[in-house]
Amino acid sequence: MALGATVPDTPVTILRPGFFIQNILRQAAEVKFASSLTSNYGQARVAFIDAADIADVAATVLTSPINEYKGLSLTLTGPEALTWDEVVALLSKEIGKPIKAVDVDDATQVKGLVSHGLPRRNAWQFAHLGYYVRRSFTGNSFTTGNVEFVTGNKPRTVAQFFAQNRAAFL
Repeated sequence: MALGATVPDTPVTILRPGFFIQNILRQAAEVKFASSLTSNYGQARVAFIDAADIADVAATVLTSPINEYKGLSLTLTGPEALTWDEVVALLSKEIGKPIKAVDVDDATQVKGLVSHGLPRRNAWQFAHLGYYVRRSFTGNSFTTGNVEFVTGNKPRTVAQFFAQNRAAFL
């Protein structure tokens, strides 16, 4: 069978998660040692999603009757679309120390990520995401109710994620 060919009557459900909140963990050292959190998102809003919510949706879809979610494409988001300043304020509140939100251009974002040990290719990919976020090309500036629709549970908030991962930033 050719790559990309479809199989008739194959039940398919597409999960389309937004930006994983876990990606902020890659910047934990910046928070610890510089009391800052750098981004090239500008003032764009992002509905970060916890990977645990994605896993919960996947598990529910995979264990449900075969036709229940057949043919659906589910965009998965967290419950709130936040600016970077709002994200940083939540982290600052959780760890009990002031954290500065630092807005940078794409080239500076790449340099900073590489200086913290991220391979250049990955740093460029993260910076490129910022470009798309600022221009609203990603579709991550809105929230959906799809996590709750599928699982019956509300998606985890950014504040909950920071509470669960507090030690990583101290």
